[in-house]
Amino acid sequence: MVYAATATDPEDAIRGLADAITLLPRGTRLQVFVSGAICRPFLIPAVEGARDAMDWAAIAATLVEGATGLPSDSLVWMDDGQSSPRFAVAMHPTWQGHMQRACGSMVENLKPWWVLAVDQVRSSGDSRHGLAVFDSDALVLLVAEGGTYLEAQAYPLLDEDPDALLRRALITHDLSPDALDVVRFHHDEVAGVPVNAALPFSTGEAA
Repeated sequence: MVYAATATDPEDAIRGLADAITLLPRGTRLQVFVSGAICRPFLIPAVEGARDAMDWAAIAATLVEGATGLPSDSLVWMDDGQSSPRFAVAMHPTWQGHMQRACGSMVENLKPWWVLAVDQVRSSGDSRHGLAVFDSDALVLLVAEGGTYLEAQAYPLLDEDPDALLRRALITHDLSPDALDVVRFHHDEVAGVPVNAALPFSTGEAA
């Protein structure tokens, strides 16, 4: 079962998560999904001499701050779906600590919401020019060519119209929004209620 809820700030979100966990049976395993503002994508270019996971982790640490604005000691995942450039996701270390304290060993997976959309599009073999995912507080833009992501960026959703933000972000790529898959997470429709069917995403072109 998926349970969705809204929060006014990060501390409120962690308190809500900790309270919800107390109601779960012993032995429950959790999959925690967070927004694009907390988990941000970036790309790691090919580096001559990088041989193993430790090499790539060190390279990611030197790039993550400039690419995402997050600290160099952020938790980083690297995807094996493409080798050049490597596709990576960073999470602020403060959030990692919050999650560990709130959930302990119950967490089985910790991922951003938008990776579900990435997995769905990748499995479909879609040949469009990438993916744009709107969730509760961010636009995640992945521009692709021939199935390879060439641009990965998270934009905060502040007071700007989301579709206007997407159009502005695509100007430098000479693309229009209808060239991408656009996925929207309808968090307002499920806040505070169980979701027993498919996750609350819809797929379609930008408005």
